[in-house]
Amino acid sequence: MNWHSARRIALLAALICPTLGACAFTTDTLAPGYQPQPWARRVNGAEQVAVRVEVRDMRRDRARVSVKKNGYGMEMAPIVSATDVAAFVRANIALELARRGFTVGQTGLVVNVDLRKYFNDFKLGFMSGDATAEVIFDVSAYQMGPEGAGPPIFLGHFEGAGENNGIQICSGENAKVALDAAFMDAMRLMFSDQRFLAALMQTAAPPPPYAPPTPPPASQPGGPSARPSAAPTS
Repeated sequence: MNWHSARRIALLAALICPTLGACAFTTDTLAPGYQPQPWARRVNGAEQVAVRVEVRDMRRDRARVSVKKNGYGMEMAPIVSATDVAAFVRANIALELARRGFTVGQTGLVVNVDLRKYFNDFKLGFMSGDATAEVIFDVSAYQMGPEGAGPPIFLGHFEGAGENNGIQICSGENAKVALDAAFMDAMRLMFSDQRFLAALMQTAAPPPPYAPPTPPPASQPGGPSARPSAAPTS
């Protein structure tokens, strides 16, 4: 590489770095978003299953959902969520269960979600960057009895990924695009797992046994005929 090429690269880096790291010292905020799954269908008999959704936030750092970086890739100010992430996850899992016909409330079968990761990382390139997000959670379902939680009837692990490519600023707005995509991907994996809904339906009350209709009583010999008598003539 000659001196002129090196100078050109240095000039480009000087122009790009401030752009990618704009407002790098200021905390940014994003509001998580979710679009309900258009392919959701009601499950026959799901209204018989009462479900309670619980989410435990197992993330080491619950305050940040991303972090800004300057043009050199150094971490700067945090990006935080405007709403409680665990409550956001719980509300949307409950929403998808309700849309499938389950009775969601404070009692019944427990669907427990351990939120492991909800984070976006900025990857900086030469001319632009990428926002890459992951949402990871473990799901278990179990019934509550007089002595506490029963054995799990479902165990699942789901990892969603999302990207926002070709960005110029490490901002909350750009992180949100990737995080929303990652959460929707994790939800898609969860509700596409046929084992999950099948496990919930195991607790539905069985239909009542078939009872054939009772036939009308037979006419007794010598008794009045079931056939109506003709009216007397004058």
